[in-house]
Amino acid sequence: DVPGTTLRKQLDLNVSTSVGETWVPVASVAVPDNYHPSVNSNCRISVQVRYVASHTISFYIQFRAVVDGREIGTGSAEMYGLDSSPRTCTFNTSGGFVAGDRIDIEMWVDTPAQGTATVQRLTIMSTRDRDNLYPIPATFVEAGTW
Repeated sequence: DVPGTTLRKQLDLNVSTSVGETWVPVASVAVPDNYHPSVNSNCRISVQVRYVASHTISFYIQFRAVVDGREIGTGSAEMYGLDSSPRTCTFNTSGGFVAGDRIDIEMWVDTPAQGTATVQRLTIMSTRDRDNLYPIPATFVEAGTW
C-alpha cells in the first residue's frame, strides 16, 4: 500500500496531556497479517487535536508514527492558545511497515505554557500500489478497514 484515500482505520479518541515538550503516546495500531511480510507499505495518517488554554501563544503540536523504535512519518498542526477549535494534522509515512508491525502514534506539544491537548480522532488511509506489483502469498484488501 501507499498513502491514499481508502479508509483503513479510524479511532475516536479522548487522549489528553498537559505535559509539554516530551513525546506522549496517542494510540497503537496493529498492521494486519495479510500485508506483505517483507515489502514495506506506507499510509496517510490524520490526527484531529484540540488545545485548551488561557494564553494567546501560537505554537505547534507535532505528531509522529513509530514502528519498532524508528520514525516512519511526522507532521504538525499550528495551534493558538485561546482558540480551542479542532485542528487536523495530516502526514504520509515513508519509512514503511510490514505485516504484524505496530504503528505507534505519538504527540509533542511544542510549548511549556499551561494548557491541555486532546486528540479526538485518528485516521489511517492508504491505497493499493499499482506501480509496483509483487508476487506474494498474501491477500490484500482492495477496500475496507483493518
